[in-house]
Amino acid sequence: MSVWSAKRRMFYFAGVTLFALLFIGLPIFLLIYRAPTCTDGKRNQGEAGIDCGGPCRAVCASAAIEPIVWWQRFFQISPGVYNAVARVENPNVDSAVTRAKYIFRLYDKANVVIASREGETNIPPRQIFYIFEGGLATGERLSVKATFEFLSPLNWTVKEATMPLSITGQILSKASTTPRLDGILRNSGADDLVNVEVVAVLFDADGNAVNASKTIVDVVRSEAVAPFFFTWRQPFDKEPARAEIIPKLK
Repeated sequence: MSVWSAKRRMFYFAGVTLFALLFIGLPIFLLIYRAPTCTDGKRNQGEAGIDCGGPCRAVCASAAIEPIVWWQRFFQISPGVYNAVARVENPNVDSAVTRAKYIFRLYDKANVVIASREGETNIPPRQIFYIFEGGLATGERLSVKATFEFLSPLNWTVKEATMPLSITGQILSKASTTPRLDGILRNSGADDLVNVEVVAVLFDADGNAVNASKTIVDVVRSEAVAPFFFTWRQPFDKEPARAEIIPKLK
């Protein structure tokens, strides 16, 4: 009789425990439980770091290579007004930055900053591209040096490297008092592309940058072409021998 009584108490206790788990514990658990996410400030769900790597689109800072700034140049377009351009390479195969802040600075012969311009751009994966800023005013002071740098920590995300655009039909007119560069942008991809940024840099026979400019092509239809052109207000100080034109997608 005592054995049966003990078993009955055990079954009763198990039933009460199960009831408490199902009808009290489970609702409380569901109320306070938060599934792991890529923005919860915790290293979980197989992430390589806090909210980065693994299933997250954010790339851990230690896993991304900083972009390479190969050079920066400035060009006087009129007295006291300059254009500036920087040649940048992203060596990361599948990592990009959506919003990267940067700054150009121009200096006089006393190494004093006489003009600066902040801007924002995207950094596409596995691509060399140009960053261009036009119309930097220095007043009556002459610029002798330019610098370029990214301002804030770069937030890298996973993105596949794709570049369906190519340049054809380059024609550089150097004889005119207002030089002009024409080209054709070809889209071999399946999607229409809008607001395509295109930067051209002209080089002399020794490989020195002579001048630069930027244009925006409103739309390039899928499997189609779109013409573009650049013009300059005055002849160049040095004769350009070739042009490098690089498109960049948003």
